[in-house]
Amino acid sequence: MIKTGEKSRLLLDLGSSTLRIFHDGKEIFHEEYQGEKIKLLSRGIPNNIDLTAVYLKKVFRQKKINWWRQDLVCLLPSSITTLEKEIFAEVLAALNLGKWRFLPKFKAAADLSSLIIDIGAETTELLLPFSQEATGITLPIGSHSLDEIIIRALRKHYQFEISAKTAENIKKQIKDKNFLSHENKSAKMNVRGKNLLEFLPETKTIDMQTFQNDFLLFFENLVQEILIFFSQLDIDHSLLLDRNLVLTGSGAALSALPTFFAAKFSMTVEYRPYFYVLN
Repeated sequence: MIKTGEKSRLLLDLGSSTLRIFHDGKEIFHEEYQGEKIKLLSRGIPNNIDLTAVYLKKVFRQKKINWWRQDLVCLLPSSITTLEKEIFAEVLAALNLGKWRFLPKFKAAADLSSLIIDIGAETTELLLPFSQEATGITLPIGSHSLDEIIIRALRKHYQFEISAKTAENIKKQIKDKNFLSHENKSAKMNVRGKNLLEFLPETKTIDMQTFQNDFLLFFENLVQEILIFFSQLDIDHSLLLDRNLVLTGSGAALSALPTFFAAKFSMTVEYRPYFYVLN
């Protein structure tokens, strides 16, 4: 469930690679952008206002949502510039909405007793909420790097080429909660791609452990960035010890992440796919 305020029935989250729409507190749309239909800058900011508005109207119609004069909350990256916010404003104005307001993602907090790590496609947002304020940071580390790790590993070890979409599907199939530890079990899956030796389509059986070490290194580096952020905070560090850790975002759905972060930070960790917006 998502709190969007008393009158705001629609919540719009334009991420760097996915669009998420929430209506009356429930996620009703979650889809990767079609590159040929909507062109985005690296952080999810539309560079074609008209096309973006048309795209959103099409989604609303498909989901049978009456957006005309509806109040809306639009989540934005915490590091957004004034110019980028103006671009978003023009998109929303083209939709003929009712009242709408922007809400930085670093205020999209699960609760005040949590540390929130939002792993997106291209960036990771770290949030520490305190009362009605919050401190946070945006790190240039995202889950698309994991797709690249899979692609490179299969190319190197199997002479096998796959698409980014196939790599994303492989990532979603990693169900072992110990995948990021040395206790993980070997798991295999069949993958469709192209044999680089014969340049022919082929279905190949791959071992997930082929890229396990690189996944582990990726998240170890993320942990180091988070620890550096902690060290720079001008707060009593004991305030961090009593918090839970909430993982959210498209890149946080990996089954092994709660176990991994729990071991690293000695915190209770849970994955929540949705934002909880402070009123």
